[in-house]
Amino acid sequence: MSICAVIPAAGNGTRLGSDDPKVFTKINDKKVVWDFLYENIKPHVDSFNLVLKPDMKQRYAHFLNDSIVVSEQSVPLGMGDAIFKGISHWSEYDYILVVWGDQVNISSETLQKVTMDLNDSIVVPFVKSENPYVEYVFNKDKLKDVLQTREGDNTSPGGLSDIGVFLLPTKNLQNYWRSFVTAGEKGSETGELNFLPFFTYLNNECNTPIKKIIIDNPDEAKGLNTKEDLAYFQSKISR
Repeated sequence: MSICAVIPAAGNGTRLGSDDPKVFTKINDKKVVWDFLYENIKPHVDSFNLVLKPDMKQRYAHFLNDSIVVSEQSVPLGMGDAIFKGISHWSEYDYILVVWGDQVNISSETLQKVTMDLNDSIVVPFVKSENPYVEYVFNKDKLKDVLQTREGDNTSPGGLSDIGVFLLPTKNLQNYWRSFVTAGEKGSETGELNFLPFFTYLNNECNTPIKKIIIDNPDEAKGLNTKEDLAYFQSKISR
């Protein structure tokens, strides 16, 4: 089974106090966020599709190599839109491994668990979070709901939260996404068509099973969003 890693990374580093996109933010004198993502993901995939804003490929070419296919998202229409910008490339593979472009702390061990024993299922690693920003609510094997605090939802202490890593089979995925976009409800607070509820649609309407992997280390869920997050990673990695 072949896998293409898709990294949506068209966001800015404004909240980090950086002029660089988050994915090219310096963690130490030698490495940026992308270096850590690439090193951890590379052993588990066959190809890379990095999604950036226009002109970023040329500006940050020294961090990339010829094996990385870059797609562009000119208008920030959400993660789902960003992921499908590279469909001409990743549709050639059996699976896409979607990893948010600010997940510095993802371990190679977790990625190994996600990409082994593939059987046409969605695979999502979860942590039990004390205060979930996003909570996945299951009824046995069915994903009942994806609660998002950014949309005004109330989440539960100890609820299942993702770590910014998702494996999806590519077969019929574009058709499923088009149907979801047509039928999908926009978030009550942001007014955006969020990507995460797509998993509920795939599971319930398209009968795509979801394989849950529980990760013991909650730090793997930590993303890079604020100056405090940046200081945390710089301190952790410099030790």
